[in-house]
Amino acid sequence: MYNAKVLSGSPIDTHVTAKLDQIAQCLIDWQQKHGRHHLPWQHQSAYHVWISEIMLQQTQVATVVPFYNRFIQRFPDVDTLAHAALDEVLVYWAGLGYYSRANHIHKAAQLIISDFQSRLPQSIEALQSLPGIGRSTAGAILSLGYQQSAPILDGNVKRMLARLFEISEPLNSSRTMKQLWQLSESITPHHQCHIFTQATMDLGATVCTKKAPHCQQCPINHHCLSHKHNSVDTIPVKPVTIKKTPLNYYLIFIKSHCKKRILMKKRALGGIWGGLYCPLIFEDPSEQQAWLEEHKEQLLHITALGEHRHQLTHKRLYLSSQLVTLDKSLSDHLESEFTGFNDASEIATPKPIATILRNIYEQTQDCLLPET
Repeated sequence: MYNAKVLSGSPIDTHVTAKLDQIAQCLIDWQQKHGRHHLPWQHQSAYHVWISEIMLQQTQVATVVPFYNRFIQRFPDVDTLAHAALDEVLVYWAGLGYYSRANHIHKAAQLIISDFQSRLPQSIEALQSLPGIGRSTAGAILSLGYQQSAPILDGNVKRMLARLFEISEPLNSSRTMKQLWQLSESITPHHQCHIFTQATMDLGATVCTKKAPHCQQCPINHHCLSHKHNSVDTIPVKPVTIKKTPLNYYLIFIKSHCKKRILMKKRALGGIWGGLYCPLIFEDPSEQQAWLEEHKEQLLHITALGEHRHQLTHKRLYLSSQLVTLDKSLSDHLESEFTGFNDASEIATPKPIATILRNIYEQTQDCLLPET
């Protein structure tokens, strides 16, 4: 019934081979009684599973749900998504972060149309040939979307398996990842695999949490080596990380002379905020100052907007911004390169940029008129 394997060379061989059936069945029984059953992408097609899995990468469920509902309402199937403009897809993704994910699903949707007859493929290899779909996402699509037996290894599952088998090495090591994949393959059942997969996700999200796990509520605590040895709080072992220097960017928001629109320019794909509309962005304050100096004769007004901090998952951004109002000559010239908008809701713009735009309106009480 189960994909039981002997993990050669592993100190947990005996525990794995003896307990696989019991552990998997305990999780299936628990999920049916206590798991999550009302997430909007549950009991839907493989397309819905795919979109949700991409959105859930590096993003919490509570954050994803409203974005998912809005996205699916606009792009209910792969054909609609594939034939939409990338700019529109980015608008519906704006605020979720990791914008390369939106680029990937748009490109993948087009490939699904051209290469797979508008249907997500049903093999690991074919799924992984699509942009943005790795092994774990492919496994989730097969299991939850097609009810095929396939292992997954998202963050919740890594943590659960590491504690269950008391893996005392950092999760980001190649050795540990290989071992975790072996464990995931071994414990995944052939039958009721979709329930089992959902169970592992639910357990990691609601019981076997990063901090203060609810071990007394865990259906497999009597199998858990970390629980038995009182090491739950120290596992998973945190990887050794190098502290990253905060990123500083220097922005110039340009307000046109007559129409009082904020002029924005789409950034090239790749790099920070690729494909999104942004103001002028400089990586050095001297570059920002040089632009202001070069155009000082055409600047009617300059307002320092101060520093805005924004926390990404793995880095902190510091954005120092200036708002400038242009005279007619420079405004007309720049409007050939930029696009004018009255607010951030009509374009795909990064969350911190949208926040600064709202602050501009609140501080200046100035009506930014739409294009005519």
